[in-house]
Amino acid sequence: MKVFSAIKKRRSIRRFKEKEIPFRALQKCVEAARLSPTARNLQPLEFIVVQEQKNRQQAFECMKLGGVIAEKGMKKGEEPKAFIVVLLNRQKAYDYSINDAGIAVQSIALAALEEGLGTCIIGAVDRQKLAPLLGIPEQCQIALVVALGYPKEKPRIAENNEKTSYWIEKGTLFVPKKSLQSVMHREKY
Repeated sequence: MKVFSAIKKRRSIRRFKEKEIPFRALQKCVEAARLSPTARNLQPLEFIVVQEQKNRQQAFECMKLGGVIAEKGMKKGEEPKAFIVVLLNRQKAYDYSINDAGIAVQSIALAALEEGLGTCIIGAVDRQKLAPLLGIPEQCQIALVVALGYPKEKPRIAENNEKTSYWIEKGTLFVPKKSLQSVMHREKY
């Protein structure tokens, strides 16, 4: 799959099939993140793969996944089958290192797509509750979490310059995106 096609195809998935993920696929996702650029090449990111069911359930309880969508239809068993917790090691960090986490999770999402996996990048995390569950040391902070699994839904893009809230219609998740013309400026604003 070509890169631009992958970017267009990748959508946030919030409902997953009851199918376990091979560890090698998760390892490939972390490898993609590890190889991503970082400010000053300081490489301040570390990753925790959470895959065992008990740990996964405890981690899931520390997150808000999908807000409106979760309230309207996530059923038991549709939860993510793994998480990749992205840590920022403050001892290795630079002023712009938090941006490294964003770059890393996009790499994770694209590598996961290539493996047939869906992802949802989560910032709504109870970090104080999750950190001790995963044994995260003081010098590390949770930057973001990526939920992974085999998609049970196929979200569609809807061009819309007014609305940004996603919605479900006849079982399909619609994700509005502003048009290119409404967000791109040439030379000046």
